[in-house]
Amino acid sequence: MFQRHRGHEAHAAVCCERTITPPFGLSGGLSGGRMRLWLELPDGTVRQLNSKGSFRVPAGARLVMEPPGSGGYGPPSFRDDALMRDDRAFGPLINTWKLQKPRPAVTEA
Repeated sequence: MFQRHRGHEAHAAVCCERTITPPFGLSGGLSGGRMRLWLELPDGTVRQLNSKGSFRVPAGARLVMEPPGSGGYGPPSFRDDALMRDDRAFGPLINTWKLQKPRPAVTEA
């Protein structure tokens, strides 16, 4: 998501989570991606922003927010090899998730 501010300065405030610790996976799944937030200034410089606080956005600047990706479910080694190749080529799609082997039993503590 991004927003370019034209013609006037703006004041923005954010309160984001998962900028340092990524979302965790479940049942052996890998962690997701972290939240990223930065400001692209009109002169081309990029300023990383804190996850919480307020800041000024100069006219012509672009505010960019990359939301965190969710953690995975189940070990990647259980995913079908053909689907893994597709993931690397096109990015994972949640609706095509299939297991090559049976899921491990989840035990209650």
